[in-house]
Amino acid sequence: MAATNDVELEPLHVKVVDTDAAIAEKSADWGSFQAILFSTTSNQPQQILSQNNRRLNAYIIIVGTTGFVRVGTRAQVMNNAGAQLPQGQYKYEAKQEVWAVGDGANPFTVNVLDHRYA
Repeated sequence: MAATNDVELEPLHVKVVDTDAAIAEKSADWGSFQAILFSTTSNQPQQILSQNNRRLNAYIIIVGTTGFVRVGTRAQVMNNAGAQLPQGQYKYEAKQEVWAVGDGANPFTVNVLDHRYA
């Protein structure tokens, strides 16, 4: 009679990934666009993104000639603090609200695309 080795095998754990579902979970459910104009005569801070706990990301696209747009919290932009963003495209990935104000010397258009989950 042949000798047998009693070896207990561990089960193999297999994880099945549905790639369509994985991609869908990363995509935003909603997107909104807005354009805010800042002129040289009207330089009041404006809220460009509201607080949104379901934000995936947002893009802030600044179109102007020279100068900058100041962005940050309401208190920051009202006190000439916050970031100074020149013309360009910026990705924002936080849930916090964002305010902006022009530099007062140059006209700007701030375009905002906000992606969020339902």
